[in-house]
Amino acid sequence: MSAVRFLSARRSPPPAHVSERERLLARAEAVAAEVQTGSASRPLEVDLVVAGSGFLSVYFLGVYSVLSRLSRCTRLSGASSGAQAVFELLLTGEACTFDTYLAHGALCGSQNALRSMWNADLHWRALGHQIVDENVERLAEMDGRCFISVAHLGLRGCENAVYSSFGGNPKHAKEVHYATGTLLAKCKGRWSTDGGLTNNRPAFTDSPERAQLLVNPTQSGLPLSMAFRFTPEQFSAGVEKGQDDAAMLWRSLAGGPTPPAMSWIQAP
Repeated sequence: MSAVRFLSARRSPPPAHVSERERLLARAEAVAAEVQTGSASRPLEVDLVVAGSGFLSVYFLGVYSVLSRLSRCTRLSGASSGAQAVFELLLTGEACTFDTYLAHGALCGSQNALRSMWNADLHWRALGHQIVDENVERLAEMDGRCFISVAHLGLRGCENAVYSSFGGNPKHAKEVHYATGTLLAKCKGRWSTDGGLTNNRPAFTDSPERAQLLVNPTQSGLPLSMAFRFTPEQFSAGVEKGQDDAAMLWRSLAGGPTPPAMSWIQAP
């Protein structure tokens, strides 16, 4: 029943959620406009790698909302919650993704950590089914742009796989999305689970000339309790923190400190 309410709330968000989503996206535009000076010396393309971090991934949503307005975020790679954020952003866009997190925060923000984590897995599994069915025609657009870390289980232990091809195969796309959670799921015919178990920072190894940025939300300074549950108010605070740190990162390219939660795997 919780998953039904969750899907309904994200598909038809209440006015308060719409208003807050629009405020945060307008804030992203304003922050990007404020720091967009001397762009000739800034990277025109960047690959983003998002470490798994539970719901601290709301920080990444803020980072992306600003960086995507300053540079072309060519490829996105993630594990665990980072993979879930990457998958939904590229498939449905920022507005729908923000609606998803606001809906979950409103339903589960006051629950104890264990119940909230259990409902999170149920919610995001139902979410994967819904967003793939609603956006089948866009799956091909994610090919070569969306990279998802998954852990395959076996008698000799776990091995990592990173999937980046989804077009023309909605069943496979759903399986990969299911396997980003902590519950077991079948993916490519194998029992699979959270890719953070085997590769929590699935960096790219084939683009030495393109800037590559690691975002590690656990280092953002947000309360670690947010990894397990968050309220809509905490969601907004986390997004705003990510937006402000993205601006700091942009300024650091001309000299200055880099946010603790971000580091260059390949410098621009």
